[in-house]
Formats: sequence, structure tokens, C-alpha cells
Amino acid sequence: MRRYFVFCIGGKKFAIPMLEIEEVVLPQEISIVPEQDKYLKGVINLRGEIVTVVDIKIKLGLGDSEIVDKKTCFVVFKVDGHKVAVIVDEVEDVVQIQETEIKDVRDLKKTKFVEGLYRTNNDQLLLIANSRKLLEIDVIEKLKNAA
Repeated sequence: MRRYFVFCIGGKKFAIPMLEIEEVVLPQEISIVPEQDKYLKGVINLRGEIVTVVDIKIKLGLGDSEIVDKKTCFVVFKVDGHKVAVIVDEVEDVVQIQETEIKDVRDLKKTKFVEGLYRTNNDQLLLIANSRKLLEIDVIEKLKNAA
């Protein structure tokens, strides 16, 4: 059994292995880095460390993220040694999931970022995301070096 961090973006519920989540922080001022992809919002100073901010909603074609209420926050991922802050609409829960209960969807052509689907006890669908592909760590490393 593995623990997953569940959050909402654009009305969709995503789950990422808990081991890849560093922390959840309140939104803060983002410093823009010019000439980057639109989903790369810029960088923040998180206790002296430069952290790239990514708007996954844009990347998934769901519009721009707006910080409109207290539920919106930055979830800081740590993937391959890189910290990345993702703007999320709402943090949901931490759930335990048996790997055998996740339906593999990697063979579907349009599921570049989603590796699996999991149906919860109350019939909600969780998209099990591949954080490395979703966050494009190689692109983020270039942005961090430019800042």
C-alpha cells in the first residue's frame, strides 16, 4: 500500500505519491522570468531557495490559475532533487492505495501525464499523475539556472 497526496486543479482530482511532496505553502509573489512557456509562471524565494512555479492548469489546457480564495495554494514537489511549486485550486487529502487497484492507462495516446486511474470508495476518480512528465523537470532546471 502506498500513500498518495490528492489535490484539485481545474475540477480534476490528481494523486501523486506522497514521497514526492515536500510541503504546502500559501501563495506568494512570483518573480517573472521572461521568454518562458506560459505555464512556467516564474520563481519564488522559499526560505532562501529559488523554486520554480508551474501552472499545471495552463499546461493541461484548463485555463489560467487564479488565486481567488483561501483554498488556492502552492504545493512544493521534490522530483529528481528539484523543488517545484505547483499552483493548485485545493488540497484534498492523503489516501492509501493498493498498487493493484490502479488501472494502468499509459497505453492511451492522450495520457502523457497520467499513468493510472483509481476509483475511491465514494466513486470519485483520481488521476494518478507522473510528476516528472507533468512538471517537465528538464525545462524547469533551465528556468532555475536562468533566474
